[in-house]
Amino acid sequence: MSEQIFTMRNIAALIRPLAQKVQGKEVYLFGSLKKGVLYGLIGGLFSFPACGVAAVDSMDSGEVKPLVLERSVMELHPHAQTEGLELCLHYESLNFKFFEQRSGHILGRLSSHSSEQDLANHYGMANFVKHADECYAQRLADGLPVDGRFLRAREVYVRRADTVALSFLERNIIYDGGPSMAGEVHSVYGRTLDTETGDYLIAKDVFTDLTELAGAIELQLRRDYPEAPCWGTGTSPDIRGLIEAGDRELTARHGGIMSSEVCEGVGTWTLEPRGATFYFNPPSLGAVRQGIYCATILFDEYPHLFQDKYRCGTASYGIELPPGLPVRTVLGDGRGAAVGIYETSFGPFLNFGPLHYQDTAAGSIRPVLVSMADGRSYLYVDTENTVGDKPQSEMRIFDFNGKEITRQTELGRSFFAYSPFWKKYRWNVMSDPEHFFLNSAKAEEDKEAFAFRVGNGGSPEALDIFE
Repeated sequence: MSEQIFTMRNIAALIRPLAQKVQGKEVYLFGSLKKGVLYGLIGGLFSFPACGVAAVDSMDSGEVKPLVLERSVMELHPHAQTEGLELCLHYESLNFKFFEQRSGHILGRLSSHSSEQDLANHYGMANFVKHADECYAQRLADGLPVDGRFLRAREVYVRRADTVALSFLERNIIYDGGPSMAGEVHSVYGRTLDTETGDYLIAKDVFTDLTELAGAIELQLRRDYPEAPCWGTGTSPDIRGLIEAGDRELTARHGGIMSSEVCEGVGTWTLEPRGATFYFNPPSLGAVRQGIYCATILFDEYPHLFQDKYRCGTASYGIELPPGLPVRTVLGDGRGAAVGIYETSFGPFLNFGPLHYQDTAAGSIRPVLVSMADGRSYLYVDTENTVGDKPQSEMRIFDFNGKEITRQTELGRSFFAYSPFWKKYRWNVMSDPEHFFLNSAKAEEDKEAFAFRVGNGGSPEALDIFE
């Protein structure tokens, strides 16, 4: 397998870092971690005012089943007119690992989404090359830092995948020849589909009262980001209006491509196994340098704000975590937990409620929060061991079940599935901790993935082929 996929997958390395203090050390944070949030995370911020034992209707009804998905990753490297420039178009989409007749409607929707991205990148390639040449010349003329690398990336993080709903977060990233003076240039957009009908869902389809919902979101944002500049303006931001603006963009495009320009200044959301998370792209609540603000509303806290259908889920679940965007959830034993992972100059920095862990350097990361029905919780981080001549895949498994976070490593394990053709790659999505797929090959090899479940100690445990 080409090493380029890992080089470009570690997109955070291209973005200008933000210096902050962690445990008395200055580190560089590549996620959108705000100063107030950082110290709150270490101290156990993201409180749970009404989160006790998990509500019955937010647990497994026995009828909701997980979906088995793959992530397709496509990379194109067009040639610029200016010698020495490195250009990359990176985009991702979802598809079923196995054909499921009952999911025919959503299968068509995912196929259309993938095709739209292929067309958008194909026809936008000439404009991207022209922009890179012009931007590079302008940066040199203005005396700005320049390294000659240009990136347009759209990453996909699956937040929920079952027979009730499929919800995923798209992250748009722009890197134009050097670090941005305004801060990180990226945005997110959530897409949620009804698995039965294949229809895109907007807020009014899932939530019962958008005005009360907006009030709950603002309350959580004020808890999580008490120092945010928007609270000092004398007027509250129009949370409902921001979310509805994001929904209108999706409706107007019939679910089509949501570019960085379209996402600018709007609110968006994803549905999760135990609640929903809302994201606000700059400059909706703050300047670009402030990054993306997010807040999770849990079923247990506001059950009346969710339609009954969407409160049902599986007992065990996995949620993919974009670095820099924390989430609150409810674990299998009813405990509330706030979880986040951030890319720093030392390596990934994790928080789990009041617990935190500074990991060692990693080549690239794809984190998945794992919650088991019996209350155990872990973080699976698909990454690379950068020691030696060639990178090797490894799965770092962080155990959240003791008084401190501990780590174990499965060398050679990865969610990587296979490469169907040149410059396209398939990765397994871990939405079901009871049945997921890993390979046991080195990063550069294409090998068949095998079925596993999360064992009692957190390590992947091989499943019998007939299970």
